[in-house]
Amino acid sequence: MGKIKKKNQKEGNENDRGYLNWNIEMDRALAAVLIQLLNSGNKTDGGWKPIAYSTATEAMRMQFPHISITKDNIKNRLKVWKIHYAFITDMLRQSGFTWDYTRNTISFTDENVWKTYVEANPGAIKYRNKVIENWDDIVTICGSEKANGEGAETAADAEEANGDDAGDTNSVSLEGTRVVDALNSPNGVGIRQAKVRLSSTLVNPLPSKKSKTKDTLASAIAKMAASLEKYMLASSKKESDPREVYEEVCKVPELEEMECLKACQCFMDDVKAFSMLKSLPIERRKGWVLLTISRHFT
Repeated sequence: MGKIKKKNQKEGNENDRGYLNWNIEMDRALAAVLIQLLNSGNKTDGGWKPIAYSTATEAMRMQFPHISITKDNIKNRLKVWKIHYAFITDMLRQSGFTWDYTRNTISFTDENVWKTYVEANPGAIKYRNKVIENWDDIVTICGSEKANGEGAETAADAEEANGDDAGDTNSVSLEGTRVVDALNSPNGVGIRQAKVRLSSTLVNPLPSKKSKTKDTLASAIAKMAASLEKYMLASSKKESDPREVYEEVCKVPELEEMECLKACQCFMDDVKAFSMLKSLPIERRKGWVLLTISRHFT
């Protein structure tokens, strides 16, 4: 993976390239959203549905209104999690490795076990003593993906996606408030600081309250997903011009009066079907009209 950069140098690169620094509160919030979307059927064998990314982005913006979060930030964070999952699950398949649920890090029986593995897998060296507090969430979200499919990211991809992890976020605690370096939207405006209350009613930083956080979010996320889906469907559903529909249908030869009226109703509601009608040669339009009518009135 190459030589590890000094923190201040790395963060400078991240900021210049539009990276978003994540902390554990943000990770838990995103995981809660994605798990709810996963349970709602918003992920298929081909990956997450577009509505899932939109919903997750909006949910994160609601919880962290002072931080500019984009779809790309969500996708990149998922890439980082996939890298964690790929490395750690591979280690756990080897003899001598276990997961330490107390310290939230990989554990090995003796130094030779670690040395042998790292010699064969140099990219794993960063996971020595690396704390991953949301490992259970990562397993839930990434565990269903095939090793050679969507989840098969590389360590280089993780570096490109999001820089370092939550534990290295540039943040400090000040009188109950965490000050997080956050980026403005990618318009070249630079960095601003955003205060995120640790006592957030939606995101609790204590691991023991993780399930409570998810329960609090579940209803809101489900409603948001449904609302966004309805909005997207409504936005894509444009009505055809009634006069144009009538004129085009009247051009179709040998249509009975009732067939003509039914066709007008169909093409008013179905813009794509109407576009298809106009693109067909005149001699083939009657067949398309009858097929469209049969689909709408059966």
